[in-house]
This record gives sequence, C-alpha cells and structure tokens, in this order.
Amino acid sequence: MFFMVWRKKTASLTKPWNDYCLHQSSVVIDEDTGDITFSHVRDFTWHKDKEKESKWLENITVNVNEIKDVWFIVDHFFWMKGVAHLMLSFEFNDGRCFSFSFEARRTIDDSYHPWHGMWRAYEMYLVMGTEKDLVGIRAFKRGNQVHRYRTVTSKRREKSFLLSFAREMQSLHEEPVFYHSLTNSCSTILRKLINEVSPIKIPMIWRVILPGHSARLGYRLGLLERWGDYEETRDRARIDLHLQKWDGKEDFSKYLTEKLPKKAR
Repeated sequence: MFFMVWRKKTASLTKPWNDYCLHQSSVVIDEDTGDITFSHVRDFTWHKDKEKESKWLENITVNVNEIKDVWFIVDHFFWMKGVAHLMLSFEFNDGRCFSFSFEARRTIDDSYHPWHGMWRAYEMYLVMGTEKDLVGIRAFKRGNQVHRYRTVTSKRREKSFLLSFAREMQSLHEEPVFYHSLTNSCSTILRKLINEVSPIKIPMIWRVILPGHSARLGYRLGLLERWGDYEETRDRARIDLHLQKWDGKEDFSKYLTEKLPKKAR
C-alpha cells in the first residue's frame, strides 16, 4: 500500500512556496540573435546579520556571444564532506554575472535534508539570480564554505551550455518534476548538461553522487583552470573568507573576480 501511494504522488507548480523559491524563472530564446530574455530573476540581498532585501528582476536579456567566463561554484553546506551544492555562474563582457542553481524547491514549512530528498519531498527548481544573491545566501545567511573555480572550455561550448540551461528552465516552468538527492540533483543534471556539449565526458562515479568531491574530478579532467596543484587550486578558489571583507557597496561579482587568479592566456 505504501509503495502504491508513493507512486501516485505527482509534482506540482502551485504550493505555498518559500519566498526565495516563489517564482520559477521563465525564458524566451532568440536563436537568430543569440539573445536570451529571462523573467523572475532573483536579486535578493543577504546581509551579514542574516537579514535580507527581496527583489525579483524582469526581462533580463543576455547574449550567448557575450560570455566572458563560466564559474563553477561548490557550496559545502553539510557536515558530511561529500555532500555539497553545485552551481554555475556566467560572467558577461558588460560585467554582469548571473548564477544558475538546480535546487530542491521548498514550501514555507519545509527544511532540506538529503534523506528527505530521496522520497519525493521536493520539486526540482532551477533558479537564475545574481551572484550577490545565490552566493550571498550561502556565504552570509548560512555561513557555508564556498569555492569559485574558473572553468576551461571553448566559446562555442559556453554558448551551448547557457542555451541548455535556458531550455531546462523553460521545461521546468511548463512541467514540474521531482528532485532526488541521488538521481535528479544539482550534480547529476550538471553532469548531463556538460556531457551534452563537452568532448570530455564525466563518468557516473561516486564523485558525482557525492558532489563535495566534484572539484577534484573536474581538476583531473581538465575542466577547471589550474591554480597550482589541486590543494592550492581549492584553497585559492575559496571565496567565503574574501566575502567577510566585502563592504556591501562594491560590485559583488567584480569583487570576487579581482580576488581570484587572473585568467590564463
């Protein structure tokens, strides 16, 4: 009986969502110009005293030909070393930087736990937001250890990657699916999207299931820029300590980039 009830549960777009996952971003893609226009882009400001200012942006247009860098974000939010949250940030030539995060969408009464995520407790949520928001919530509100690595790939693949995110976003806007901590999570979806555009394929190994170790895998596969050996690269990529010195006035993403190694030529 329990199995049958569990099987009948369906994902939903309409629940009393928490304020920071209230809207599922939507997108319009212009294949001819390369413009992508996003709605419901999150731009919350998280302060060091854990207060926040809520804001959603509309009609944010970026162009796939204007991507400057793609950054890989690892958020170590859990006491178990292998458990982490993964995101990507796209930095554009005009200085704007937007993050994309596959997450468990929570209602106002939910709290997240990896175990609950294995039993259809959450819908899948793809949020687009400013780095000030999506990194800030982790560094300031939650006090997590966060790393930001520069990825290594071609401009053509960066464009394809951003378009893949846009299409995934539109799909979730139209038809909800369940999050699953092991099989449909931030790490497994990123692996799928990367493998669709990259000649370097990420194998389905334990470092995908335990994304706290994903940066080491990316380093070994040559997907991340090397700033020394792996331990040196990991240490130099840590950004939560830098953010303790951020004055709240300087552009958030510019501040982070200036604190990290210059792009290899």
